[in-house]
Amino acid sequence: GDVDYVDAGHGHARLLRGATGQELLPQRSAPIGIFPDSQFLAGKARLEPGDSLVVFSDGLLDLRPDLATKEVKLPNEARRAASAQEMVDILAHGARDKELFDDVTVLALKRL
Repeated sequence: GDVDYVDAGHGHARLLRGATGQELLPQRSAPIGIFPDSQFLAGKARLEPGDSLVVFSDGLLDLRPDLATKEVKLPNEARRAASAQEMVDILAHGARDKELFDDVTVLALKRL
């Protein structure tokens, strides 16, 4: 399936190819509100069966500083999750048990 997206300064999205590959979404724009006349570029990605798209807020980086560098792959356990919900549960594990100063939002889509 095809996915159209706009990344307005977010940058925390990973396209997982099966259980092993990982890509960053290439098309990015400036953050919303920085420039008054900003133009936002739309990108396209294709999800093949078994691929996943994971988007998360910077609050997840407070919980999981191991993910702070964009080149760092998501943990193997999350990449091999059987469902999108399992992937979210693995990545956000411990969010309810810690005092956090930011929201922790994780969205995962998995093409069956």
